[in-house]
Amino acid sequence: MKKLLALLPALALWAGGCGDTCTTKPAEARVTGPASCTVAGGGPVTIHVTPACASCADDAPKCDITATGTAGSQQLDIQVRECDSNKGCSSASCAFGPVSCSLTLPAACGPVQVMYRTGGATGTLNLTCDGSSPNSCTI
Repeated sequence: MKKLLALLPALALWAGGCGDTCTTKPAEARVTGPASCTVAGGGPVTIHVTPACASCADDAPKCDITATGTAGSQQLDIQVRECDSNKGCSSASCAFGPVSCSLTLPAACGPVQVMYRTGGATGTLNLTCDGSSPNSCTI
C-alpha cells in the first residue's frame, strides 16, 4: 500500500499530461519601411516585415500572404507562438528581427495592395511592377 501511495504523485502528473502547451496568436507589424515599393514582378516577391512584440512570452514569428478575393489585393498575416513555459518571463517586452513572406506576381502586374495589421489599424504596402527592380520590399 505504501508503494502505491508513493506512486500517486507520478501517476497524477502522467494522467494530467506533461510538456509545454503552445498557442498561435496574431501579431501586428512594426512598420520600418515606406508605404510603397517597386518590384520586378514575373515571379516570387519577398516582403520583409518585423513583428511587433506584445509580450516576452511571444516567440517563433511567421507570416503568410493570401489573396483577399479582390483583384489586386493581398492580406499579410503575422502569427507568433505563445507557450505556457514562457508566460512567467520576467521581461516586459521582447524584440523580433524581420521575417520573410512571399507572394508571386505576374510579369505585367498592375498595382497590388498588401494589407497588414499595425497599431490597431490596417496598413497598406502598395506594390508596382516595372520589370527590372529587385523582388523584395520591407514593411
